[in-house]
Amino acid sequence: MFIIIRRHYELILRQTVMNYPEESGGLLGGRHGVILGVYPVFNWAEKNVKFREFGLSKEDLQKAREFFTLHDLDYVGTYHSHPKGVPYPSAQDLSHKQEKHLMIVGLQDPHNPVVAIYENKGGHAVPERLKLIEDQDIAYYAPAGSSWRSSEQQRHMERMSHLIQGMINGFSAYKKQDAKRFGSSFSVEA
Repeated sequence: MFIIIRRHYELILRQTVMNYPEESGGLLGGRHGVILGVYPVFNWAEKNVKFREFGLSKEDLQKAREFFTLHDLDYVGTYHSHPKGVPYPSAQDLSHKQEKHLMIVGLQDPHNPVVAIYENKGGHAVPERLKLIEDQDIAYYAPAGSSWRSSEQQRHMERMSHLIQGMINGFSAYKKQDAKRFGSSFSVEA
């Protein structure tokens, strides 16, 4: 079972719905099955007439991993939308061996998004249960012991808060770039 804080879950839904019909997504960080960090990224995939793609740049992956490390979180996996599809990983999604877990937001009806999370076991999607919790319940689910409020960490938190607030306030149009230009082949058919 995966556990996610409600505000992170709602951020993911807002991001994916605001960018509909384009794909959007990001990275997930956490500890012991609890998703404690969401790192939204720009979609660097180029537009394709046959299908929509979601692509990550190496720079975004590196920044997300640094963010998770700074906050004592493990890289858990990615999330992205399937604007016209169901929340099930495509063969392309599962072909990336570095992906531990995939959270997919199905937007066949953007007014009623459907979210599912899967473990990637050797290219096979294994469904996981997803549980929403409130901020005040974090202490119960996430083991204590890491001090993550240093001044450097606080600056990163403020930066992320600023970026997220920008998304909430309407900054949602992602400039499409050629994924291969950034060294990524990550894409999905949706």
